Amino acid sequence: MENSHACIGAAAPKTAAGPAPCDLCGATDYKRVAEENGHAIYRCRGCGLVQVRPLPAETKEVNQRYWHVDLDDPAVRVSRAGSRPVFLHGLQCLQRLTGESIRGKKVLDVGCGMGLFLEIVQEQEGVPYGLDLTPEAVQFTRELCKIDTVAQGYFETCDLPPGFFDVITGWGILHHTRSPSQWFAQAYRLLADGGILLVKMPNVSFTSAAYRLTPLLRALGLPATHYLASRPPLNLYGFTRETLAALLEKASFEVLTVESARIRGNAGFLGGLTSAATALATGLTAGKIDFHPGILAIARKRGKPGAPSGSKTP
Repeated sequence: MENSHACIGAAAPKTAAGPAPCDLCGATDYKRVAEENGHAIYRCRGCGLVQVRPLPAETKEVNQRYWHVDLDDPAVRVSRAGSRPVFLHGLQCLQRLTGESIRGKKVLDVGCGMGLFLEIVQEQEGVPYGLDLTPEAVQFTRELCKIDTVAQGYFETCDLPPGFFDVITGWGILHHTRSPSQWFAQAYRLLADGGILLVKMPNVSFTSAAYRLTPLLRALGLPATHYLASRPPLNLYGFTRETLAALLEKASFEVLTVESARIRGNAGFLGGLTSAATALATGLTAGKIDFHPGILAIARKRGKPGAPSGSKTP
C-alpha cells in the first residue's frame, strides 16, 4: 500500500436515465468486461477507459476498510521501504524531463498516506504539503514524519489557492477516485503555470490479463487477481497508457511522458519474474500493448515555464 485515497460504498441502483457517460469521452456505449463483488466493470467502446458503472453510492464511512495502520506495526516499515525506490524513480524521471529538481518547490502529495514521499521531498529540499481523506493518515504523517503541512479532505473539492503549487503528485490513487477528469481539472487549477503533475497507477492491461489467468494461478498456488488492481468499490477505474494520456490532454496538460513505473523495492523474486514476463508479453505485441504492472505519467500545466507560484499560503 503506497498511499490511501478511496471511497467505500454499496452499488448504486440503475436509474431510468440510463448509464452514466464515460468519464473520458462522454459516450454511453460500453462493453461489459467483468463483474466483481457485485459491481459491473465496463470498457468504453469509444475511448477504451475501463470503469465501474454504475458508480457505488458514497457512504460516510470513507476509507475505513482501507486505512488501518498501527504506528508501531513492523509491516509499516516494510511497506515504506518498498515504496521508496518507486518514489525516487519518479523524481528522477521528473528531473530528467524538466531539467530541474524539486529543491525549493512547493510539492503537494495527494493521498499522502504514510508520509514517506513527503519525507523524500524534505530530503531533496522541497517544501512538502500533504492531503489525505483519513484522519489516521494525517496523524501518521504528523507524528512519524514530523510534517505539519498536511490536511484531511477530498482533493476534488478542497479549498486551496489556485496556482499555488509547483508540483502535484498522486501515487496509486487515481483509480480510487469517482471522476479522474475532475481530479485532473483540480490539479490543473492548483498548479502554477508550468507546474508539473506526476501520477502513478496500476496498468489495467496487466491486471486484466492476469485476471484471465486466474485458474492457472490458483493451480500453481499463487494468489488470485482482480480485473482492476483491487475489487470494487475500492477501485473504480482502470487505465492504459493511451487512456491516461487522453485524460491528461483533456485537462489541457502537456504530456511529457507516459511510461512503465518501477516495481516496489520489496517485490522480491515474484516481482522480478513479473517484470520479465510482462516485458516478454509487451515485446510479443511489438510494444502495441504495455503489460507492465504500473504506469507513470508526468505532465506540465500549459503556461509560461518558471512563472512564479502564488504567494498565498494554504
